[in-house]
Amino acid sequence: MNTPRFASTLARCRNLILAGCLLPTLAMAHPGHYHPGEKDEFDTLASGVLHPFSGLDHLLIALAAGAIAMAMGKRLGLAAAASFLAALAAGSFIGHGMVTGAALGAAIACTLLATGTGLLAGRVPPLALLNAVLALIGGIHGFAHGAEAPAGFSLVMLAVGWVAGTAVLMGLGAVLQQALVSSRRAWAPRLAGALLASVGVVSLLHIL
Repeated sequence: MNTPRFASTLARCRNLILAGCLLPTLAMAHPGHYHPGEKDEFDTLASGVLHPFSGLDHLLIALAAGAIAMAMGKRLGLAAAASFLAALAAGSFIGHGMVTGAALGAAIACTLLATGTGLLAGRVPPLALLNAVLALIGGIHGFAHGAEAPAGFSLVMLAVGWVAGTAVLMGLGAVLQQALVSSRRAWAPRLAGALLASVGVVSLLHIL
């Protein structure tokens, strides 16, 4: 028997066995594998990102906020969008754990109604007032996000997801607004306003 060759083969087999023992640990390293009662941070973040897409009220108001910010111009629009998202994040922490009822639903409906009415009127309020209104709307929707947060999930990760998902929707709204301006369809903002106002009215009637 060639002892050196046998020892080398045995060492290789041992290394392969050790590598195989590591495979279950590597397989458990990606999101989605955790013990009962634990929440994976990736799943929490994904849940937060998808949440603004899951409700028509959040989706529409984010699209509208993005479109309005784009209409304000690059510098002012970025500031308005940042205020909206900051208020959204702050509102989520304020609303976390709060017991809400019909009042919050009515407030959400009023944000849609007010935004839709403004678009229908076609009048641009003073920029300071517009920024304040956008921040208030963002805070109300953030409060709703926080109140709806599922138990056992990291609020920080959820809030990061909410802000990211809302920012994506605002970006889509900005793109739509720019496309409509380029196509010179002046009736489009009023149509969007009518849709928002209609959803707001229907929501209010459903609550009442």
